[in-house]
Amino acid sequence: MRIFTGAAVPRGADAVVIQEDAKRDGDIVAVPSAKAGDNIRPTGQDFRKGDLLLRRGSRLDPWRLALAAAAGLAAIPLSRRPKVAILATGEEIVPPGTPPGPFQIFNSGSVVLAALVRAWGGEALALDIAGDSVEAIAAAAKVPWISW
Repeated sequence: MRIFTGAAVPRGADAVVIQEDAKRDGDIVAVPSAKAGDNIRPTGQDFRKGDLLLRRGSRLDPWRLALAAAAGLAAIPLSRRPKVAILATGEEIVPPGTPPGPFQIFNSGSVVLAALVRAWGGEALALDIAGDSVEAIAAAAKVPWISW
């Protein structure tokens, strides 16, 4: 009997032959020798009822989404990705690509922090560099156009 990948094995069958290994000539099908259990995956081989498949806080990548689908889950409770605003401060800091003045350095901190936030699954927003005064920092932190 012909079945397709993932189908239930018919009653009385104890092996499956991969169709590419079978040769058909009209109504006759020649198959290589097969032994009991060949190409059959027992029920519960992947996981069993009650198995922990995904830990809370797991990042959902294609593999984990496929695992959830294989378990029959149509929906998974999720948390939003964290959103992080990055504010570099200091009169000595200038954006990369800007000619530095005397005693100034490039803002590498915001670049690396934004990359780390993204690598860890968050959304990063690098704000403009703020001066050293309390007023400048407070003004930079109260940006009205930040809408998450």
